[in-house]
Amino acid sequence: MRAFITFVFAILLGAILLPVSFIYSLFVYRKERTLTSFFYSNAITIDILGNVNGELIELMVTKERKTLFGQRGVTISASLGQLEYRKKLNLFGKFISKTLDKAFNEPNHCHNAFVSYLENN
Repeated sequence: MRAFITFVFAILLGAILLPVSFIYSLFVYRKERTLTSFFYSNAITIDILGNVNGELIELMVTKERKTLFGQRGVTISASLGQLEYRKKLNLFGKFISKTLDKAFNEPNHCHNAFVSYLENN
């Protein structure tokens, strides 16, 4: 029950503070970092949140159940990269992986993200 209360509190506090904090960071505090690093950091954070709640993605891309999806601190790309490495992606998963390659303009983006995850852990 305590975890649920913490979760609800985090959602409410985030809904109130995140928009204001985002605008402040973007326009006022920008001197400390570039816009590229600001957007990149926010994108990675959203990506990790997506992976924590990634069980639906897991169901869509593989039949495997012991994956990195659902774990905190892991990006969706790294989770896909693990499955790609193990040759467990279905056609839709392969399509998403190739789409991310193009979006990031990086060949083998998901595989590289998985290797990076392994190196950092």
